[in-house]
Amino acid sequence: MEECASLAGGYGVSDDDVAALFLSTLSGDGDDKEAFETSRKVAFHGLVHSIRASDSRAAQQFVELYTVCGTHGENKTLPPPLDTHTLRQTTKDHNLLVVLGAAEIIKSLQNGEAHERLIEAADALKEWCELGHDKGIKFRLSSWRQHNKAIKSDEELKVSSRMSAFLSHEALQKRAKFALQLQESARCEDIKDILGNLSVMVGKMSKPALRLELLQFALGLESRYDLIMMKESIKLAEGFVTTAKSIVK
Repeated sequence: MEECASLAGGYGVSDDDVAALFLSTLSGDGDDKEAFETSRKVAFHGLVHSIRASDSRAAQQFVELYTVCGTHGENKTLPPPLDTHTLRQTTKDHNLLVVLGAAEIIKSLQNGEAHERLIEAADALKEWCELGHDKGIKFRLSSWRQHNKAIKSDEELKVSSRMSAFLSHEALQKRAKFALQLQESARCEDIKDILGNLSVMVGKMSKPALRLELLQFALGLESRYDLIMMKESIKLAEGFVTTAKSIVK
């Protein structure tokens, strides 16, 4: 079965192929839990080979299969977290990174790390806003200069925050609102609800600096996950979870 997944991941795979592969692991009269565990292993094996083949479509299908096969019977829970850290280091392909980013986001939400980091990020923002209000324009301008000094590429410069936002109260207002949104997301118990909140949040961003860095931190993603990749990864993760929760055996 893993050999079939390797071929599918390495040479491309259709939706029907993935469905057939999934069903074949569930055929027979064996233990249901064991069958789904086999499905997860097959899905991960296919994912690894799709990354090696730079096939983002196949990678997406195998991550979705991995997520879906954890939802079965009356216990509609997600499968054990899928660790993609090593896989992300092996590619620079945008579409593959989006797929692996979605898997990492789900993992961070499943194991509780994202909840803790969302609260930590909200607290950091609230502290910055208090300092920005109390110490005024000098502190805010200094914060803007420090951020710009840390910029290492032309792409980062294109999306860097405007100085005028820090001279006025615009940055304060946006960050204070964002802190409340992070807290609200952290209070959600359902992963789908959290992803829905995050999707709305990033959808309204244009040139986030600290806010994007805090999201990267909270969701376990590297700095190369810019706003576009962040939006796409969150949207894809939301789709994976929605599909998984809609499965009824």
